[in-house]
Amino acid sequence: MAARFRFSLQVVLEQRRRAERAIQVEVAKIQAERNAALADIERARVGAQTEREHVRQRLHGRVDPQMLRHHAMGELGGHRRAREAAVRLAAIDARLGAAQERLRGAAAAREALDRLREREFARWRDALARAEEREVDDMNLMRRGAHADDGSRG
Repeated sequence: MAARFRFSLQVVLEQRRRAERAIQVEVAKIQAERNAALADIERARVGAQTEREHVRQRLHGRVDPQMLRHHAMGELGGHRRAREAAVRLAAIDARLGAAQERLRGAAAAREALDRLREREFARWRDALARAEEREVDDMNLMRRGAHADDGSRG
C-alpha cells in the first residue's frame, strides 16, 4: 500500500479557504451594489438630459408655464436622484475598499499555508523517495549476498 501525504495543518488551510471564499462573496455583493448605484446615476443623468431636451423642443411658439414647471421638477428630481446615488456610491466605495483589504489579508493567510503545504509535501516526497531507494538498495544487497552464498558452496 502506497503512503499517502497528509498535511498536518489541512484543517486550518480549509478554514482559511472558506474564509477567503466568504469574503470574495461579500466583495462581489458590494460590487453589485456599486454597479447598481452607477446605473442609478446614469439613469438619473439620462432622465435629466431627456427632460431638458423635451423642454428645449417645446420652447418655440406659445410656452405653457405649467409644462415648464412640470419638466423643471422632473429635471430637478433627476439631479436629486443622481446626488443621492453619488452619496450612496461613496459609501459603497468605502465598504468595497475595506472588503478588498480584508480579501487581500485572507488571501495572504491562505497563500502562506499553501506554501507551507507545498514545502511539507516536497519533504514528504523526498523522504518517501529516499525510503524507496534504501529499500531497493537493501534488496540488491540481499540478492548479492544470496548470489555470493551460492557461489561459495558450489
